[in-house]
Amino acid sequence: MGKHSLMRILPVAVVAAVCAGGVVASRVRAEGDGGGKFKAAAQAAFAQADADGSGDLSATEFANFHEILRREMETLRFTKLDTDGNGARSWPLWAADVRERSQANGDVLRGSRVP
Repeated sequence: MGKHSLMRILPVAVVAAVCAGGVVASRVRAEGDGGGKFKAAAQAAFAQADADGSGDLSATEFANFHEILRREMETLRFTKLDTDGNGARSWPLWAADVRERSQANGDVLRGSRVP
């Protein structure tokens, strides 16, 4: 993959992340990533999606790129949420996380209650 091709596609990768899992990507960045892990995930996803090794993505490869990047970002997010490192996330931990974030952001969980 050429450096110039990557630099052309990186802004598109950001848009792709927004479309294919932007909430995940923005939360990873907002939680102290600083964009480094996102950039690395985007580069890895680009390389994996570039099936023919041309350094450019065809329409089909670009569609695959979306899916690959979404999975990478979900993995990063899960790893950050797995605070005890056991490879699983329990409902009580998830609910506590939602409640804590809601309170910290001054949000109200409309129409639902998280135990």
